[in-house]
Amino acid sequence: MKITKTTDWLIVGVLVVTGTVVLWKFYKNRKDPSGDLLSEGESDSAGDSEANRPTATTITEPNWSNPFDLNFMAQVKKWVAPVGISKLKDDYADGLAQQIYKAKGKWIISNDDEQAVENVFARSLKDKVHVSNLANAFYKRYQRPLKPFLESFLSEREMKKYVLQPIMKLDKYSKA
Repeated sequence: MKITKTTDWLIVGVLVVTGTVVLWKFYKNRKDPSGDLLSEGESDSAGDSEANRPTATTITEPNWSNPFDLNFMAQVKKWVAPVGISKLKDDYADGLAQQIYKAKGKWIISNDDEQAVENVFARSLKDKVHVSNLANAFYKRYQRPLKPFLESFLSEREMKKYVLQPIMKLDKYSKA
């Protein structure tokens, strides 16, 4: 078999890639969770094995100013665990989503029903988790995010008056 320059470069390339992967795996496996390198057979405490070490998970605080986030309720559940939180029933949230969808005028000349939007956000919702439930129901029904939909027909002043100010007055969550 005749070895050409192309074959030489191919062999060198395969060796470099393989060596890089092996070194990376070796380096990755040599670190304990605190980031300290361990030598063979060494542990950071007597009798403490990798399987017995407790794993710490960082729980980040939910962004309380954005209850329109579809993951907001899951973040709040994780934040307040093991305490349960109240949520809107699916059919009730779906009904509120329909009210908001119908509040937008269908034609340019038809008027939007800002009062319906105000009723939902100022009277029907009791906390920010309920806003998230509504956002999820709206997305499930119409495949559109709720906040951009509201912004599409409410002016900035109306959005602040009918949606954002009532939301700021709501509690973060309610215990179940």
